Amino acid sequence: MQKKIAIITSGHPPFDERIYNKFAYTFSKYNYKTIIISSFAEIRQEENNIEILGFYGNNLTKRKKIFKFAELLEKYSPDVIICSEPLTILAASIYRKKNPGPIKIISDITEWYPENVAFKKNGIKRFVSYIVLYLFNLFTSNLADKFIVGENGKLKRYNLIAPTKDKRIIGYYPPLKYFSGILSKTLKQNFIVCFSGIISKERGIYNVLKVMSLLKERDPGTEIKLRVIGKFESEDDKKMFEANIKTMSIQLEMVPWTYYADFPYQLEDVHVCIDLREKNFIYNNSLPIKIFDYLACGKPIIYSDIKPLLNEKFIESVGFLVNPDDTLEVVKRLEIYLNDRNLLEEHSKNARKLFENNFNWEKIEQNLIDFLGDD
Repeated sequence: MQKKIAIITSGHPPFDERIYNKFAYTFSKYNYKTIIISSFAEIRQEENNIEILGFYGNNLTKRKKIFKFAELLEKYSPDVIICSEPLTILAASIYRKKNPGPIKIISDITEWYPENVAFKKNGIKRFVSYIVLYLFNLFTSNLADKFIVGENGKLKRYNLIAPTKDKRIIGYYPPLKYFSGILSKTLKQNFIVCFSGIISKERGIYNVLKVMSLLKERDPGTEIKLRVIGKFESEDDKKMFEANIKTMSIQLEMVPWTYYADFPYQLEDVHVCIDLREKNFIYNNSLPIKIFDYLACGKPIIYSDIKPLLNEKFIESVGFLVNPDDTLEVVKRLEIYLNDRNLLEEHSKNARKLFENNFNWEKIEQNLIDFLGDD
Protein backbone atom coordinates (compact mmCIF):
# COMPACT_ATOMS: atom_id res chain seq x y z
CA MET A 1 0.00 0.00 0.00
CA GLN A 2 1.33 3.45 -0.97
CA LYS A 3 2.37 5.45 2.10
CA LYS A 4 0.85 8.92 2.50
CA ILE A 5 2.85 11.96 3.62
CA ALA A 6 1.42 15.35 4.54
CA ILE A 7 3.59 18.46 4.88
CA ILE A 8 1.72 21.12 6.83
CA THR A 9 2.71 24.75 7.31
CA SER A 10 1.18 27.81 8.92
CA GLY A 11 4.03 30.15 8.00
CA HIS A 12 5.05 29.34 4.42
CA PRO A 13 3.34 29.41 1.03
CA PRO A 14 2.67 25.97 -0.49
CA PHE A 15 5.33 26.49 -3.17
CA ASP A 16 8.07 27.31 -0.66
CA GLU A 17 11.26 25.83 -2.11
CA ARG A 18 12.09 23.58 0.85
CA ILE A 19 8.54 22.31 1.19
CA TYR A 20 7.59 21.90 -2.48
CA ASN A 21 10.74 21.84 -4.63
CA LYS A 22 12.77 19.69 -2.24
CA PHE A 23 10.74 17.67 0.27
CA ALA A 24 7.50 17.09 -1.64
CA TYR A 25 9.20 16.52 -4.97
CA THR A 26 11.53 13.93 -3.41
CA PHE A 27 8.68 12.11 -1.66
CA SER A 28 6.72 11.96 -4.91
CA LYS A 29 9.83 10.75 -6.76
CA TYR A 30 10.16 7.90 -4.24
CA ASN A 31 6.51 6.95 -4.77
CA TYR A 32 4.99 8.43 -1.64
CA LYS A 33 1.51 9.92 -2.03
CA THR A 34 2.20 13.51 -1.01
CA ILE A 35 0.09 16.50 -0.01
CA ILE A 36 1.06 20.01 1.09
CA ILE A 37 -1.41 21.81 3.37
CA SER A 38 -0.80 25.51 3.95
CA SER A 39 -2.77 28.23 5.72
CA PHE A 40 -1.07 30.85 3.56
CA ALA A 41 -3.57 31.02 0.67
CA GLU A 42 -6.72 29.46 -0.77
CA ILE A 43 -5.57 26.83 -3.25
CA ARG A 44 -6.45 23.36 -4.50
CA GLN A 45 -4.46 21.83 -7.32
CA GLU A 46 -2.06 19.06 -8.27
CA GLU A 47 1.49 19.57 -9.56
CA ASN A 48 3.97 16.79 -10.36
CA ASN A 49 1.75 14.24 -8.56
CA ILE A 50 1.81 16.45 -5.45
CA GLU A 51 -1.55 17.51 -4.09
CA ILE A 52 -1.57 21.12 -2.87
CA LEU A 53 -4.28 22.28 -0.53
CA GLY A 54 -4.46 25.67 1.11
CA PHE A 55 -6.78 27.87 3.10
CA TYR A 56 -6.49 31.51 4.13
CA GLY A 57 -5.77 31.40 7.84
CA ASN A 58 -4.86 35.01 8.62
CA ASN A 59 -8.37 35.81 9.83
CA LEU A 60 -8.65 32.69 11.99
CA THR A 61 -7.76 32.42 15.66
CA LYS A 62 -4.88 30.07 16.40
CA ARG A 63 -7.35 27.57 17.86
CA LYS A 64 -9.51 27.59 14.73
CA LYS A 65 -6.46 27.31 12.52
CA ILE A 66 -5.21 24.27 14.44
CA PHE A 67 -8.56 22.51 14.12
CA LYS A 68 -8.79 23.40 10.43
CA PHE A 69 -5.44 21.67 9.84
CA ALA A 70 -6.64 18.67 11.89
CA GLU A 71 -9.86 18.52 9.87
CA LEU A 72 -7.95 18.47 6.57
CA LEU A 73 -5.56 15.81 7.88
CA GLU A 74 -8.60 13.71 8.77
CA LYS A 75 -9.76 13.83 5.15
CA TYR A 76 -6.33 12.89 3.79
CA SER A 77 -5.37 10.25 6.41
CA PRO A 78 -1.55 10.55 6.20
CA ASP A 79 0.84 8.01 7.72
CA VAL A 80 3.58 10.62 8.17
CA ILE A 81 3.10 14.33 8.95
CA ILE A 82 5.95 16.79 8.55
CA CYS A 83 5.29 19.98 10.50
CA SER A 84 7.03 23.23 9.60
CA GLU A 85 6.00 25.12 12.76
CA PRO A 86 5.12 24.29 16.40
CA LEU A 87 1.46 25.22 15.83
CA THR A 88 1.09 22.57 13.14
CA ILE A 89 2.46 19.92 15.51
CA LEU A 90 -0.62 20.49 17.71
CA ALA A 91 -2.87 19.87 14.70
CA ALA A 92 -0.98 16.69 13.84
CA SER A 93 -1.24 15.53 17.45
CA ILE A 94 -5.03 16.06 17.49
CA TYR A 95 -5.32 14.03 14.28
CA ARG A 96 -3.18 11.21 15.72
CA LYS A 97 -5.23 11.00 18.93
CA LYS A 98 -8.37 10.43 16.85
CA ASN A 99 -6.66 7.86 14.66
CA PRO A 100 -4.62 5.41 16.73
CA GLY A 101 -1.97 3.65 14.72
CA PRO A 102 1.60 4.02 13.46
CA ILE A 103 1.36 7.72 12.57
CA LYS A 104 4.66 9.61 12.69
CA ILE A 105 4.95 13.32 13.43
CA ILE A 106 8.19 14.93 12.27
CA SER A 107 9.14 18.52 13.06
CA ASP A 108 11.22 20.35 10.44
CA ILE A 109 13.37 22.98 12.18
CA THR A 110 14.64 25.77 9.92
CA GLU A 111 14.10 28.93 12.00
CA TRP A 112 15.04 30.20 15.47
CA TYR A 113 11.71 29.80 17.23
CA PRO A 114 10.64 31.63 19.38
CA GLU A 115 13.25 34.35 18.71
CA ASN A 116 11.98 35.04 15.20
CA VAL A 117 8.61 36.02 16.71
CA ALA A 118 9.51 37.47 20.12
CA PHE A 119 12.38 39.65 18.90
CA LYS A 120 10.00 41.69 16.75
CA LYS A 121 8.47 43.07 19.95
CA ASN A 122 9.93 45.62 22.37
CA GLY A 123 10.40 45.97 26.11
CA ILE A 124 8.55 43.69 28.49
CA LYS A 125 6.43 42.32 25.64
CA ARG A 126 9.54 40.81 24.08
CA PHE A 127 10.47 39.04 27.34
CA VAL A 128 6.95 37.75 28.06
CA SER A 129 6.47 36.64 24.47
CA TYR A 130 9.76 34.78 24.51
CA ILE A 131 8.94 32.87 27.72
CA VAL A 132 5.43 31.92 26.56
CA LEU A 133 6.59 30.81 23.12
CA TYR A 134 9.61 28.95 24.49
CA LEU A 135 7.34 26.90 26.76
CA PHE A 136 4.97 26.32 23.84
CA ASN A 137 7.88 25.12 21.71
CA LEU A 138 9.06 22.85 24.55
CA PHE A 139 5.59 21.31 24.81
CA THR A 140 4.98 20.81 21.08
CA SER A 141 8.50 19.51 20.44
CA ASN A 142 7.86 16.64 22.79
CA LEU A 143 4.72 15.72 20.84
CA ALA A 144 6.85 15.07 17.75
CA ASP A 145 8.50 11.71 17.13
CA LYS A 146 11.49 13.00 15.17
CA PHE A 147 13.24 16.19 14.12
CA ILE A 148 14.66 17.26 10.80
CA VAL A 149 17.08 20.12 11.48
CA GLY A 150 18.25 22.42 8.71
CA GLU A 151 21.75 23.06 10.11
CA ASN A 152 24.07 21.98 12.86
CA GLY A 153 23.79 25.30 14.78
CA LYS A 154 20.12 24.66 15.61
CA LEU A 155 20.68 21.09 16.79
CA LYS A 156 21.96 21.96 20.29
CA ARG A 157 18.67 23.50 21.45
CA TYR A 158 16.61 20.48 20.41
CA ASN A 159 19.08 18.08 21.99
CA LEU A 160 18.36 20.00 25.18
CA ILE A 161 14.55 20.29 25.02
CA ALA A 162 13.88 16.89 23.42
CA PRO A 163 16.94 14.78 24.29
CA THR A 164 15.41 11.37 23.56
CA LYS A 165 14.03 12.21 20.11
CA ASP A 166 15.73 11.08 16.91
CA LYS A 167 17.21 13.94 14.86
CA ARG A 168 18.73 14.27 11.41
CA ILE A 169 20.38 17.24 9.70
CA ILE A 170 18.92 17.81 6.24
CA GLY A 171 20.48 20.93 4.75
CA TYR A 172 19.31 23.70 2.43
CA TYR A 173 21.07 22.66 -0.79
CA PRO A 174 19.41 23.45 -4.15
CA PRO A 175 18.29 20.70 -6.56
CA LEU A 176 20.43 20.08 -9.65
CA LYS A 177 17.32 19.92 -11.80
CA TYR A 178 16.59 23.63 -11.31
CA PHE A 179 20.18 24.79 -11.66
CA SER A 180 21.53 22.69 -14.51
CA GLY A 181 22.69 24.18 -17.78
CA ILE A 182 22.33 27.80 -16.68
CA LEU A 183 25.26 29.52 -18.36
CA SER A 184 26.68 32.76 -16.99
CA LYS A 185 26.22 35.68 -19.39
CA THR A 186 28.22 38.37 -17.64
CA LEU A 187 29.76 41.17 -19.70
CA LYS A 188 33.10 42.91 -19.19
CA GLN A 189 31.82 46.40 -19.95
CA ASN A 190 29.41 46.49 -17.02
CA PHE A 191 29.20 45.28 -13.41
CA ILE A 192 25.95 43.95 -11.93
CA VAL A 193 25.60 43.28 -8.21
CA CYS A 194 22.57 41.36 -6.91
CA PHE A 195 20.76 41.41 -3.57
CA SER A 196 17.87 38.97 -3.11
CA GLY A 197 15.40 38.05 -0.38
CA ILE A 198 13.39 40.08 2.11
CA ILE A 199 14.08 43.78 1.53
CA SER A 200 14.63 45.20 5.01
CA LYS A 201 17.12 46.98 7.24
CA GLU A 202 17.81 43.77 9.16
CA ARG A 203 18.65 41.93 5.94
CA GLY A 204 21.16 44.68 5.14
CA ILE A 205 19.57 46.46 2.18
CA TYR A 206 20.67 49.91 3.42
CA ASN A 207 24.22 48.69 3.88
CA VAL A 208 24.07 47.50 0.27
CA LEU A 209 22.75 50.87 -0.96
CA LYS A 210 25.60 52.72 0.78
CA VAL A 211 28.13 50.36 -0.77
CA MET A 212 26.72 50.74 -4.28
CA SER A 213 26.61 54.52 -3.97
CA LEU A 214 30.28 54.70 -2.91
CA LEU A 215 31.31 52.14 -5.55
CA LYS A 216 29.76 54.28 -8.28
CA GLU A 217 31.44 57.38 -6.86
CA ARG A 218 34.87 55.70 -6.89
CA ASP A 219 34.42 54.02 -10.29
CA PRO A 220 32.44 56.53 -12.39
CA GLY A 221 33.67 55.11 -15.70
CA THR A 222 32.03 51.71 -15.19
CA GLU A 223 28.37 50.96 -15.83
CA ILE A 224 27.38 49.69 -12.37
CA LYS A 225 23.93 48.35 -11.55
CA LEU A 226 22.22 46.93 -8.46
CA ARG A 227 19.56 44.28 -9.05
CA VAL A 228 17.20 43.71 -6.12
CA ILE A 229 15.11 40.53 -6.27
CA GLY A 230 12.61 40.13 -3.47
CA LYS A 231 9.75 41.62 -1.53
CA PHE A 232 8.98 43.98 1.34
CA GLU A 233 7.41 42.62 4.50
CA SER A 234 5.49 45.83 5.13
CA GLU A 235 4.43 49.03 3.43
CA ASP A 236 6.61 50.99 5.89
CA ASP A 237 9.69 49.05 4.72
CA LYS A 238 8.83 49.87 1.12
CA LYS A 239 8.38 53.60 1.83
CA MET A 240 11.66 53.77 3.74
CA PHE A 241 13.49 52.05 0.88
CA GLU A 242 12.00 54.39 -1.72
CA ALA A 243 12.94 57.44 0.38
CA ASN A 244 16.56 56.24 0.60
CA ILE A 245 16.79 55.56 -3.12
CA LYS A 246 15.75 59.13 -3.94
CA THR A 247 18.87 60.46 -2.22
CA MET A 248 21.26 58.20 -4.15
CA SER A 249 22.40 58.09 -7.76
CA ILE A 250 22.27 54.31 -8.14
CA GLN A 251 21.26 52.44 -11.27
CA LEU A 252 18.66 50.15 -9.75
CA GLU A 253 16.61 47.30 -11.16
CA MET A 254 13.77 45.95 -9.02
CA VAL A 255 12.60 42.38 -9.70
CA PRO A 256 9.55 40.96 -7.87
CA TRP A 257 9.79 37.81 -5.78
CA THR A 258 10.10 35.05 -8.33
CA TYR A 259 9.31 31.35 -8.55
CA TYR A 260 12.18 29.19 -7.38
CA ALA A 261 12.62 27.55 -10.79
CA ASP A 262 12.95 31.00 -12.42
CA PHE A 263 15.50 32.34 -9.95
CA PRO A 264 18.62 31.11 -11.81
CA TYR A 265 17.58 33.00 -14.94
CA GLN A 266 17.38 36.25 -12.96
CA LEU A 267 21.06 35.80 -12.06
CA GLU A 268 22.42 34.92 -15.51
CA ASP A 269 24.12 38.29 -16.16
CA VAL A 270 24.94 39.07 -12.49
CA HIS A 271 28.64 39.36 -11.60
CA VAL A 272 28.51 39.21 -7.78
CA CYS A 273 25.83 38.41 -5.18
CA ILE A 274 25.90 40.41 -1.97
CA ASP A 275 24.32 40.01 1.47
CA LEU A 276 25.19 42.48 4.24
CA ARG A 277 22.71 41.38 6.90
CA GLU A 278 22.96 42.65 10.46
CA LYS A 279 24.86 40.53 12.96
CA ASN A 280 21.96 40.10 15.39
CA PHE A 281 21.23 36.89 17.32
CA ILE A 282 19.17 35.21 14.60
CA TYR A 283 21.43 36.02 11.64
CA ASN A 284 24.62 35.46 13.63
CA ASN A 285 23.39 31.95 14.43
CA SER A 286 21.79 30.95 11.14
CA LEU A 287 23.32 29.72 7.93
CA PRO A 288 21.94 31.94 5.11
CA ILE A 289 20.05 29.64 2.74
CA LYS A 290 20.44 31.78 -0.39
CA ILE A 291 24.21 31.31 -0.37
CA PHE A 292 23.80 27.82 -1.82
CA ASP A 293 21.56 29.12 -4.61
CA TYR A 294 24.25 31.65 -5.51
CA LEU A 295 26.87 28.90 -5.65
CA ALA A 296 24.55 26.86 -7.87
CA CYS A 297 24.39 29.79 -10.29
CA GLY A 298 28.18 30.09 -10.26
CA LYS A 299 28.18 33.50 -8.59
CA PRO A 300 30.97 34.88 -6.39
CA ILE A 301 29.64 36.12 -3.06
CA ILE A 302 30.23 38.90 -0.56
CA TYR A 303 28.60 38.18 2.80
CA SER A 304 28.50 39.57 6.31
CA ASP A 305 31.07 37.86 8.52
CA ILE A 306 28.45 36.05 10.60
CA LYS A 307 29.54 33.13 12.79
CA PRO A 308 28.13 30.26 10.70
CA LEU A 309 30.09 31.42 7.64
CA LEU A 310 33.33 31.98 9.55
CA ASN A 311 33.36 28.21 10.08
CA GLU A 312 32.93 27.42 6.38
CA LYS A 313 36.30 26.86 4.71
CA PHE A 314 34.90 26.97 1.18
CA ILE A 315 34.16 30.71 1.39
CA GLU A 316 37.69 31.84 0.50
CA SER A 317 37.48 30.05 -2.86
CA VAL A 318 34.22 31.73 -3.89
CA GLY A 319 34.17 35.16 -2.26
CA PHE A 320 34.75 37.36 0.77
CA LEU A 321 33.38 37.82 4.26
CA VAL A 322 33.16 41.45 5.39
CA ASN A 323 32.07 43.67 8.25
CA PRO A 324 28.62 44.73 6.97
CA ASP A 325 28.95 48.16 8.60
CA ASP A 326 32.30 48.97 6.99
CA THR A 327 31.18 50.43 3.67
CA LEU A 328 34.68 51.12 2.38
CA GLU A 329 35.87 47.57 3.11
CA VAL A 330 32.97 46.11 1.14
CA VAL A 331 33.56 48.50 -1.76
CA LYS A 332 37.21 47.49 -1.92
CA ARG A 333 36.20 43.83 -2.10
CA LEU A 334 33.83 44.57 -4.97
CA GLU A 335 36.58 46.51 -6.71
CA ILE A 336 38.80 43.43 -6.60
CA TYR A 337 36.27 41.67 -8.81
CA LEU A 338 35.67 44.78 -10.88
CA ASN A 339 39.36 45.11 -11.71
CA ASP A 340 40.30 41.44 -11.85
CA ARG A 341 37.88 39.61 -14.10
CA ASN A 342 40.12 36.51 -14.06
CA LEU A 343 39.57 36.16 -10.30
CA LEU A 344 35.86 36.75 -10.84
CA GLU A 345 35.77 33.92 -13.36
CA GLU A 346 37.85 31.65 -11.13
CA HIS A 347 35.54 32.16 -8.14
CA SER A 348 32.53 31.66 -10.42
CA LYS A 349 33.85 28.28 -11.60
CA ASN A 350 34.73 27.28 -8.03
CA ALA A 351 31.20 28.12 -6.88
CA ARG A 352 29.57 26.01 -9.57
CA LYS A 353 31.95 23.11 -8.91
CA LEU A 354 31.14 23.17 -5.19
CA PHE A 355 27.45 22.98 -6.02
CA GLU A 356 27.84 20.12 -8.48
CA ASN A 357 30.18 18.08 -6.26
CA ASN A 358 29.01 18.87 -2.72
CA PHE A 359 26.12 21.24 -2.16
CA ASN A 360 23.19 19.89 -4.16
CA TRP A 361 19.90 18.42 -2.95
CA GLU A 362 20.42 15.13 -4.77
CA LYS A 363 23.41 14.46 -2.49
CA ILE A 364 21.21 14.47 0.62
CA GLU A 365 17.69 13.47 -0.47
CA GLN A 366 18.33 9.76 0.21
CA ASN A 367 19.19 10.76 3.78
CA LEU A 368 15.70 12.24 4.08
CA ILE A 369 14.05 9.10 2.70
CA ASP A 370 16.07 6.88 5.02
CA PHE A 371 15.07 9.00 8.00
CA LEU A 372 11.37 8.51 7.22
CA GLY A 373 11.81 4.75 7.31
CA ASP A 374 13.94 4.57 10.45
CA ASP A 375 12.07 3.27 13.49
